[in-house]
Amino acid sequence: MSDRYRMIDFPSERFDQLVADLLNPTTINDKRNRSFRNILTLLSARLNAKSVLVEENYIDVDYLSMYSGWYAAAFKPHSALTTRLHFFKKIGVRLEDVRDGAIEQLGYLGYVVVTPLTCGRIGRTLITSWQGAIDIAGQPHKPRFLSARSVVHLYGRRFSAEGSPFITQDALTIACAQASIWMTSRFVHLKYGRYGAPRHLPHGITESASHNLTWAGRLLPTDGLTVIQVINAFVNLGHFPVYHSWKCKDLAEREKALSWIVRYLDSDLPVMLTLPGPQHAVVAIGQLSATKRRVAVPTTKRLVTSDAWVGGLAINDDGPGPYLIMPRNVDEYTALESGPDSARVPPTT
Repeated sequence: MSDRYRMIDFPSERFDQLVADLLNPTTINDKRNRSFRNILTLLSARLNAKSVLVEENYIDVDYLSMYSGWYAAAFKPHSALTTRLHFFKKIGVRLEDVRDGAIEQLGYLGYVVVTPLTCGRIGRTLITSWQGAIDIAGQPHKPRFLSARSVVHLYGRRFSAEGSPFITQDALTIACAQASIWMTSRFVHLKYGRYGAPRHLPHGITESASHNLTWAGRLLPTDGLTVIQVINAFVNLGHFPVYHSWKCKDLAEREKALSWIVRYLDSDLPVMLTLPGPQHAVVAIGQLSATKRRVAVPTTKRLVTSDAWVGGLAINDDGPGPYLIMPRNVDEYTALESGPDSARVPPTT
């Protein structure tokens, strides 16, 4: 058996020690590592993960893109290798089970690539989405996440998980905008690659944002992207983006935006969103549908669109983590965080 692989029970003291080895123990609870903590919470509390296979010295092509584009030439040395964690639902999985056992009985839940960077610790990741109704505004809402199949190879065997891809920014080669473009394009590649949708790497996304623009600020280290650069990146990556802008403080505008977003989600296409305040990019990767309409519909309206039943969006945010919940109304955040379904809402700190 290869010494690159080892099995650990999850959660366990051995896994806690592994996390301490992968991260600086003094930074485990820092804001920069909250996505890692929230992914572990998702795996333990909602997906019932019981075992983890640790794949050390893993060569990840997405991290290599960032490494060759910046870190290989940095004064501070950085490793070109990563650690990939594979999670299983079955208790007490052994390496022999992974090599020779029945794959369907192991309950493969997906993987997390952990990079050696201080910021941008979580690399290419795909974890199975959680299921089950969540209470919003006093009624149950059933989540529907966009799902694409990702295949990994362990001991020459194919393991697959279905979910939405996730990555965090390192604030040097990619910021939140590039991370969101990567999550969007990676989903499209996994879902529609057999029809010609190509794969795009992080550093290439940053470079594509400046192609054909006379001046758009420095390329590296990145300061993030403007709306024009985001559109330019999608065009240069071979996509055909559609851009809309709404006044989020206006209720009618918010409702119009939600209706537009849901149309694309219903078509199995993720939607990149730019949030107000300090501008921040996230990706809408699902919706939560109620059994009763969430908005009143005039009796004179003959056609009622599906967004009338939507109580919130599911998003991937490179800061807090994947599969977060964005309720339809702002005042519902507090109820979600303190209500009976709070365990289904990933913490944001």
